[in-house]
Amino acid sequence: MRMPTDIKAIHPAGRATKGFSLLEILVAMVIFTIVAGAAFGLFMNQEPVYNQQISVAGMSIGLNNAISQIQMSLVNAGTGEFVGSNMPNAPLGVVVTNQTSTACNNAATYTYTSACFDTMTIVKAAPAPVPALNPAATVSTTSGTMTLTPATGDTAAKDAAYFLTGDEILLVKNDGSQLDTVVLTANGAAVGTNVQLTFTPTASNGTNAIDPLGITSNWFSKLGTSYATNDWAVKLNGVTYSVDTTTNASDPTLISQSFGDGVSAPVQVADQVIGFKIGAALWNSATLTTGSYIYTASQYTNAGTSDPYDYTLIRSIRVSLIGRTTPSTDKLVTFRNGFDGGPYEIQGTSIVVNPRNMSMNDN
Repeated sequence: MRMPTDIKAIHPAGRATKGFSLLEILVAMVIFTIVAGAAFGLFMNQEPVYNQQISVAGMSIGLNNAISQIQMSLVNAGTGEFVGSNMPNAPLGVVVTNQTSTACNNAATYTYTSACFDTMTIVKAAPAPVPALNPAATVSTTSGTMTLTPATGDTAAKDAAYFLTGDEILLVKNDGSQLDTVVLTANGAAVGTNVQLTFTPTASNGTNAIDPLGITSNWFSKLGTSYATNDWAVKLNGVTYSVDTTTNASDPTLISQSFGDGVSAPVQVADQVIGFKIGAALWNSATLTTGSYIYTASQYTNAGTSDPYDYTLIRSIRVSLIGRTTPSTDKLVTFRNGFDGGPYEIQGTSIVVNPRNMSMNDN
């Protein structure tokens, strides 16, 4: 048998196989580059829009969570201050510091200062088992010490242990007509059968510069300095909502800080907050103030009187909160909002709350 000396690959059709030519490969690469470039360009153009939408969704969730937290705290303002059948009304539950500055942000750097934002403290009595106590003898808040009668069934040592250095104590008349606050400078002590508290004395009109809850920082007509044995001493708790602009000027942050058994560390509630305003509707012995809410605490007065900062008149609170997305540094983002002209989206929300403990005995 004769063996072949040359073997060739034969195409089924009888032709030798061929690959892509160099020209065909170059044309394909050019087409792929054009299509891929267009796709990536479209993606890059849409990425800032997508990121902005994510930021807006996060801002909305953050604002809703913050306003819900404030609402839950605010509705319970004044809890526990109705301490006996001979005190006809809860004396206070909300303390507001209003800012009236109109120029408080830097439009070039998108930063805000503390002068832009109000502050609100929600005041409550310390919860059980801490009792409200009657003075064992007349108390003068200008003196620096007081003695209290233990609660029924309690010993002086037991009740003294509830009162700690730094606690704020509310002294209030049994008819709610006068009040004052003091801050303890030592832990409570049992002296004989009574509880003894040592505190920083107040001024002659009841005002006290050492006042973490801000109740008596400004004078009003219900401040007094003398409390008898049928009056009350109430340990207070509180939480203050304010906006921190010092930690990071580019990120104004709504924070909460609790008081009672010491002062807690601030807790972030929402970031990128550019608006926090508090308005109050007041009781004027006959009805709520008609029309709008008051946004200047120095105007918290009873009808026909001139008693500024009278927080016992507050019956309804309006809280307005404005947030923003993180300011954009992307040159492709040309959007500017109509509120402050910044390169970010903004969103506002507000609530009106009638603290249920503040008006239960209004006639």
